[in-house]
Amino acid sequence: MTRVVVVGASVAGVTLVQGLRELGFAGEIVLLDAESGRPYQRPPLSKEILLGTSPERADLVDEAGLESIGVDFRPGETAERIDVADRRLLTARGKLPYDHVVIASGAAPTVPAELRHLVDDGAHLLRTRRDAAALAAVLRSERSLMVIGGGVLGSEICSAAVSAGLRTILLARPTPAIGPLHGVFAAPLIPLHRAHGVEVRTEPARVDRSAGGWTADGGDHPALADAVALAVGVDATACWLANALPTTVDGVRCDTSGRVAPGVWAVGDVADRAGGRYDVSRRTQSAAIAQAREVARRIVGAPQQRTAVPYFWTDLHGIRVQAAGRIPPSAEAHVVERDDAGTPVAFAAVDRGRCVGAAAWGSARGFRRARAMLGDTTIPQEVSR
Repeated sequence: MTRVVVVGASVAGVTLVQGLRELGFAGEIVLLDAESGRPYQRPPLSKEILLGTSPERADLVDEAGLESIGVDFRPGETAERIDVADRRLLTARGKLPYDHVVIASGAAPTVPAELRHLVDDGAHLLRTRRDAAALAAVLRSERSLMVIGGGVLGSEICSAAVSAGLRTILLARPTPAIGPLHGVFAAPLIPLHRAHGVEVRTEPARVDRSAGGWTADGGDHPALADAVALAVGVDATACWLANALPTTVDGVRCDTSGRVAPGVWAVGDVADRAGGRYDVSRRTQSAAIAQAREVARRIVGAPQQRTAVPYFWTDLHGIRVQAAGRIPPSAEAHVVERDDAGTPVAFAAVDRGRCVGAAAWGSARGFRRARAMLGDTTIPQEVSR
C-alpha cells in the first residue's frame, strides 16, 4: 500500500490530505505535527484571536474529522531527519517509511542576533496559537505596545492594538513594504497607520527593557511602552532537512510543481519555488492551498487544473489591502484610481510594457479595474514611479 507522510498540520498540510482523499487516493496517509492539539490556520491569529474574539475561527479540522477520512494524525510528533535514498523519515518516535513525503512545516519568526535580547527579556513573537493568546492578554491588560517591524504581521498587530485602545508605537524602515507591495505600491501604509493614531518611527533605535517598561532610544525623544511585539520576518530554513535536501532561508528549494527530490514535495511557506519569487501570493494562505491541491493531484497522477491568478490581501484599520498577479522590483506603478482627496488608492504594476500586477488600498472598484488590466500591453495615462 502506498504511504504518504505529510510533515506539518498547517493549512497546506491539511488541504493536501483532504485533497488526496477527494481525488480517490486509497493508500495510507500519516499527518505529523510538532505542536499538540488540533490543526489550525494562522491568519486569524493576528486578527480575531488577537482581539480575543472567535477563537474557533482558527480551527481547520478536529481529530474526528481526520479520522473519518482515514488520516493517521500524530500531534506532537516531530520530524527530525530524512533519508531520501531509502525513503525513510526519522521522527521523535522512530523510523517512518514513505512512498511520498510532503514538507508543509511552515516558517518560524526571524530573530536577528542583535534582537535576541528582546525575546530573552519578554518581547512577544506571533506564530502559534499560544503566542496569540499571550499577546491577546497584553492587549487586554496593558496601555501601550511597541511593535518592531512594519510588514504584514507587524501592521496587523498595530491594527489590533489600536482597535483594543492601546497607544501604539511602530518601529519600521523608512521605505515602506508590506507583503508583495513596495515603493509607490506601499506608499499608503505609513499614512494609514498615522491616520489611525499609530506613532510611526523610522529612525534607527535601540530597544531595551527597564523597570519602567520598554524604551526605544532614537530621534529627538525616546519612545516608551508597556510591552513589545517583534515581527521582522520569517525563516523557513527547515534545519532538520539541511543535510539531505537543498535549503535556503526561504525554505526547501523545489521546482515550479513543488517537487524537491524523487518522492519529496514541499508546499506552503517552506516551499522555495523556482520562478515564484514575485508572485503576490507568496507566503499567503491562498498560495498554500493552491500548492497543496496541485501536489495532491501530482501524487495521484490527476490532470492539473488551471492556475489561478496569485492573490494577496490583508485588513488594516478597517481597510482592505489587495494585490494580484506579480510585482517584481522593476515594475512601475500606474495610478488607476484616486480617493476624494486625490491620493492614489489603486495601481496597475507595469513591467516591460505589460500589466503584470494590480494593487489597491480600500478601493474595491479600483482593484477590479486594475485587475482587469492584467496582461494588457496598452496602458493608458501616465505611469509613475
